[in-house]
Amino acid sequence: MIVPIRIHGRDLKPYKAITAPLLGTRAVLTSSPWGFVSLWLKREKKHEALFYWDQAREFHNAASGMPIQASPLLHYYSFMNACKALLKAKAIPFDEHHGLRAHNMRGQTSKITLSNEGVRIMNRGIYAALSAYLGETETSQTHSLQELFFNLPYIHRTYCLTFKNQSDMFIPLTDCAYVFETTTKQAFFRAHLSRDFASKRVLNRIPPSFVPDPQGGTGRAIRSVNSVQISRRNPSSQADMSPPVQKSP
Repeated sequence: MIVPIRIHGRDLKPYKAITAPLLGTRAVLTSSPWGFVSLWLKREKKHEALFYWDQAREFHNAASGMPIQASPLLHYYSFMNACKALLKAKAIPFDEHHGLRAHNMRGQTSKITLSNEGVRIMNRGIYAALSAYLGETETSQTHSLQELFFNLPYIHRTYCLTFKNQSDMFIPLTDCAYVFETTTKQAFFRAHLSRDFASKRVLNRIPPSFVPDPQGGTGRAIRSVNSVQISRRNPSSQADMSPPVQKSP
């Protein structure tokens, strides 16, 4: 029998936080993430981080009233200052410069395209510090704008519709959750392929860290290969997350 894992009476689902998510904390309803983060930084006495966060908010507000031709630059500086606020709040040292540089990939041609306009990643700067903090270090030092745009999930579908020779790379999932198998006492991640992507061709493309899950019931279920052992569960037959022991694949 497979049941959902629960913490404090709520089903455990993937969180947006990449580093050290607080799984057991209560959700906060707020009309403005800017104000919520500002209050948290003030309470924690993160004054330098608050300075950068306030700058990020002002750039964001200014961009909201600008035409689309001008607003991207303001959004960029908003994101950059938000990153600086994060690094300062986590006491991570960083050089003040961006950490990225324009990289000419045109060679002998003078034609400018997404495939030959690029960026170079520097060894130091905001980008390098943020990448290290998130545990997402990059081995390649140069990337074209075509590669960068293709790898942005929130514009990926639009990109593929614009450049018809590009096929979808990202596979949308639904009903993502962490579940517990009562017989083996193993917990793992389960999700379902979106109905538009439920095909054998797509299943053949899923990463090796996932496999089809015939127990999912829809024919679209996949599960993680890795699992962890849960030491106990609560009386309602829904797994209770006590400190798990890592299990090898």
